[in-house]
Amino acid sequence: MGDRRDAVGARRVTASRARLDVHTCGGDARWRAACEAPQRWVVRRDGARVDAVHQLLGDGIFAGDAHRLRLTAAPGTHVTVRGLAATPLRPGARSAMATSITVAAGAFVLSLPGALIPQRGSDHASSLRADVADGGAAVVATVVAPGRTAMGERCAFARLRLRTWLRHAGRVAFAEDATLAGGPAARSLFDGFDVALTVFALGATPAADVDWWRELAPGGVTGGATRLRSGGTAFRALCPTLGRAQELLARLEDRLA
Repeated sequence: MGDRRDAVGARRVTASRARLDVHTCGGDARWRAACEAPQRWVVRRDGARVDAVHQLLGDGIFAGDAHRLRLTAAPGTHVTVRGLAATPLRPGARSAMATSITVAAGAFVLSLPGALIPQRGSDHASSLRADVADGGAAVVATVVAPGRTAMGERCAFARLRLRTWLRHAGRVAFAEDATLAGGPAARSLFDGFDVALTVFALGATPAADVDWWRELAPGGVTGGATRLRSGGTAFRALCPTLGRAQELLARLEDRLA
């Protein structure tokens, strides 16, 4: 797997996998990380806590690319995974990114990926699957922009598919398969805002309480929280800028520290 080129040097599609498994030994966190280019891990440890940065090296996800990311957190671990930067989605054939998160009882995962920025003519499918055991907790964000607005590409993408499947204590908490076509319908959905932000909170975390979100959002952000079917809350918001979305996620992280 990894980047491939044909005989004349033209770029061909890329397929890659990345995995991070975190457990404890003697009260301290241990991890096993593996990845294929263009994915990359940078991992730091502080006692039972692990802070990991996940990167997609290069200039985004290109046409036809398919990447997989898997994270597992064992009992007693506290794992934060961040995206280093926004991810451009390049035009052409459909690309895909699939993320899977498994959280054991007594573990906590906070996932803060970079924003997806679909370029003109892009066709991308992004999927998120999280399975949180009874007694475990996860807070997982997704951030989507309508395109490179400064370059006149607002909602000029061909298609963006967002699939989400969440389980808590063996029960389905949330399931959604949404396909957004570019053009007027997408512009109506964003309603003049530059970022759509969703945060799911599952299990034994204060963020799973819908009332916890009342004072979180900074000014200019429009949104709200709702209870999920099983052990959690979904918070969805429209933000005027990517900076406001990042400010909201920083407040979220501070409150969960």
